[in-house]
Amino acid sequence: MNATVEVICYKSKVLNNGNHPLMLRVTKDRKTKYISLGISIPSKEWDFTKNQPKPNCSNKEHIEKIILTKKTQYNSKIIEFTANKKEYTPQILVDAVENTLAPKTIEELYCSHIKTLIKTQKIGNSQVYSYSLRSLRKFTAGKLNIPCSAITLDWLKSYEKWLKEKSCQGNTISQLFRTLRRIYNLAIEQGYASNIQLKIYTYVTRKNA
Repeated sequence: MNATVEVICYKSKVLNNGNHPLMLRVTKDRKTKYISLGISIPSKEWDFTKNQPKPNCSNKEHIEKIILTKKTQYNSKIIEFTANKKEYTPQILVDAVENTLAPKTIEELYCSHIKTLIKTQKIGNSQVYSYSLRSLRKFTAGKLNIPCSAITLDWLKSYEKWLKEKSCQGNTISQLFRTLRRIYNLAIEQGYASNIQLKIYTYVTRKNA
């Protein structure tokens, strides 16, 4: 189910000037996230049934413009997520729009996942990802601090070619691509990658065969 985005007047909170803050409410799968619009309004100037300023509201046009801009940003991101079949929570949606998530590189994603595996006593799996990380570091000459967007189809083909030149066997190559695919999917789930290119996904998936 797609998220719903609406603006409400937060009547339960009264500011020093007697006004109430306007909040953007994002709801999906019974989870809700509130974001301040940075503006406030007297309760008498807000239509609580229609969730919009009343006709006699002071600064009505200015407030409506802010609301329209913000709702458009969120609805556009929802459409993008839906088109790319991306699972998301209200928090991920907010982070994607507000850019509150600091970008993580492929290397950081690997290191974070390896730490999680070790912490949960999945030592065998952590060794698999550590091996994949070492391979990628060698392939990039130690320059793996790259964003997810750098993982293009050409990049993957170059990596595959490099592995074959290193005499890696088919099973090893399949395992390396499988772990890389999992890291990329984690990046999508956590909101560090906004979408996954179909060609890249198909290419990586083919390596699992």
